[in-house]
Amino acid sequence: MQLKQNEAQNIEKWTLEKLLTEQAIQELSSSNDKLKTECERAYRELTLWKNLAQNAGLELPQPKNES
Repeated sequence: MQLKQNEAQNIEKWTLEKLLTEQAIQELSSSNDKLKTECERAYRELTLWKNLAQNAGLELPQPKNES
């Protein structure tokens, strides 16, 4: 009797943990998609500014070699 009760409790616990894990994965996936979209937008904007700067005769400064 005790074994069946423990089994039922474990199944309930695992089901809840699975549900919470799936919910967390969904939230993280959604957040990741938003971040990817924002990074793509920022990269396009950066490329635009780089092109405008180059067309205006400006160049990015080269990093100094500190040896």
